[in-house]
Amino acid sequence: MAAPAPTDALDTLELFGAAYLRTHALIGDAAEAQWQAGATPRPIEDTTERSKGPVSDPTVYHLLDGRRIALREAVIEAEKSLREAEAAMADAIARLEGK
Repeated sequence: MAAPAPTDALDTLELFGAAYLRTHALIGDAAEAQWQAGATPRPIEDTTERSKGPVSDPTVYHLLDGRRIALREAVIEAEKSLREAEAAMADAIARLEGK
């Protein structure tokens, strides 16, 4: 197998760096979004009528919301991927430096 050309290695490094930074930024956005309050119905201003229906429990709704669960899983997987990439790069550096 032929060694990759230096430009291929630089392209790979640039793509890896861009993907790493984008993933890191998305994790920050998603981590914040997963705990934000969802849209809630607003009371009608021109009525004195009380709302009807069950008592609202926003904590349970947050914990059981499938979209939030999927987002949390995506954040966890992305963080794991970044840690694995960091470990792989540290291992490659150690091998190249002869450690």
